[in-house]
Amino acid sequence: MPNPDASSSPRNLRSRNRKVIHEDIEITDISSARASSFVQARPEDYLFGEEISSELGEANESTEARKTSSKFQNVMYDRPDNIRSDSLPYKSDSENSDSEDSNTQSISSVEQEKETNSPQVPPCNGFSQGFSIQALLNDCYLGVIICLIIALYLGSCVLYCNDEEGMVNKPNNLTEDFERVWKQFNKQDEDFWRSIRVGVEEILELEQPRVIVFLYKNDSMAITKNIIAKVSKAAVCYLSDCSQEPIDIEGSVLNTTELQDDFGSIVTNYREQLKKSGVFIIQNLQLVPGKSAQALHLFCDEYNPVVERALFLFTVKVDEFIELPDIYTAISFLEDLLLKVWNDLGVHDKFHPLFTRISGTVLSVRPQ
Repeated sequence: MPNPDASSSPRNLRSRNRKVIHEDIEITDISSARASSFVQARPEDYLFGEEISSELGEANESTEARKTSSKFQNVMYDRPDNIRSDSLPYKSDSENSDSEDSNTQSISSVEQEKETNSPQVPPCNGFSQGFSIQALLNDCYLGVIICLIIALYLGSCVLYCNDEEGMVNKPNNLTEDFERVWKQFNKQDEDFWRSIRVGVEEILELEQPRVIVFLYKNDSMAITKNIIAKVSKAAVCYLSDCSQEPIDIEGSVLNTTELQDDFGSIVTNYREQLKKSGVFIIQNLQLVPGKSAQALHLFCDEYNPVVERALFLFTVKVDEFIELPDIYTAISFLEDLLLKVWNDLGVHDKFHPLFTRISGTVLSVRPQ
């Protein structure tokens, strides 16, 4: 146990308090310097420093400096463990080392408490951290992106896959295609091309076949064939695949005894090819005999067709040009013409049901 008188000598005070530079400085000044160092120890010790300040105020009012210093020392020795050790006098090296260890543990516990009480970062904050690959992979938006990719893939399959044949369907813009054709054949009016476009579009919308009949005179034969070629090419790309070729036959091909006796063989011969291309062209329908034409009743039926996605393009040669102020004028003209050609079918028995199915749209081709 050190001698109190010896430890309070000016020499020992100067060695323990480096802020004192003269031996004759009053003990009250030493106490004030120690109190200032003690109060400024750490922000965590401000509360305890206020207690020290109140004690120092009482010590300055006292005239007995040694008693004041002794009282201050007693307060210092009774301090909490979180006061910095280098501001405390009269401590041995081992005691100072123990105090530093205690302070280190206290600081660590405070830092851990701050980390625990700090607000947690909300999820889905990958965008605030930058668009790095690692942040994107760890972000919850990745799942949303994957779902969108899957949805786009499935949507593409629905749009471009043919359910029946598994072929890729590449729909084109019929409006743009027909506008280009219209510029080449500008003598045909706007309703002419609109009727064709609407008829082709309804095939996919309604899953029903459509029939377009072109009436032409001898001087417009070439232009009619050219129009048929342009329309059929656009329709094949729209309904099936551009690599396919439409069925294109002359009406005289169906004028055989075998086909007249068994018109069902016509259906058998052209069914599979029609499924692939989706377009059936018969040039000069007036050359087809009535008995063979009954196969068209099966092909062109809207409710129970042989092939649902099918466009039928028929041409009929006439002796005079038919104007179309009224659509029923052309239909009536065609009905009278075919009634004469197909007189073997009978008027009410077979002709009218057949004619109803093949006369959906009737157009007259103007010469260029």
